[in-house]
Amino acid sequence: MPATRAASILDYIKQTWAVLTRSNKDLAKAAVDPKFQPGSDGRWPVYIPSRGSVTDTESAVRKQLQPDAFRKIVIRPLPEDLNSIRVQGLLYLPEPYVVPGGRF
Repeated sequence: MPATRAASILDYIKQTWAVLTRSNKDLAKAAVDPKFQPGSDGRWPVYIPSRGSVTDTESAVRKQLQPDAFRKIVIRPLPEDLNSIRVQGLLYLPEPYVVPGGRF
C-alpha cells in the first residue's frame, strides 16, 4: 500500500472514530433503550461482571456523571445464569469504546 494511501486511511480513522467513540460520561444516555422499559424503580440497569465490585464501579461512574444522570441508572452484577436476567441493560465498559457505524 502506498504511504500516501496509508496516511489518508489513518487520517480518516483519527477524524471519524472521535464521533463513534463512547465513554462513561454518556452512560446514562446510552443505557436508555427504546425497545425496553427501565426497571421497576425507573432506573436503567448497567451490568458489570459478576465478580466486579458494585461499590468501586459506582464510585468510578459518579466521577464521570452529573448526579441527576447517575440517578437514572443502577449498577448491577451480572448473574451467573445469564438466562435469569429479567431486565435488559447495558454492559459497563471501564474504558472508552468505539460503536461501529457507517458503511461496512
